Amino acid sequence: MEQKSNRLLILDVEQKKIGIRFKQIRKSMGYSSHESFAYDYNLDRAQYGKIEAGSSNMTLKVLIKHLNAIGYSLSEFFDQKYYEISDAQNE
Repeated sequence: MEQKSNRLLILDVEQKKIGIRFKQIRKSMGYSSHESFAYDYNLDRAQYGKIEAGSSNMTLKVLIKHLNAIGYSLSEFFDQKYYEISDAQNE
């Protein structure tokens, strides 16, 4: 039986962590600019910039669209690297 975490999720914190995770992936793919990355993957550049900045309250539809564009599954995106992003990185 899996043990559940008692930690509450906070929207602002999770939005920023998602943005940091997208930025990590973009940089690991060799892109220094979020604009060129979004352009190459046919993503809306303004929307993608807001996602990386952690200021976008995106829908599941948008999240899946972005993950499909870069070839990531939900489990690959929300892997150990996601959970290692500390709250300190969000400030």
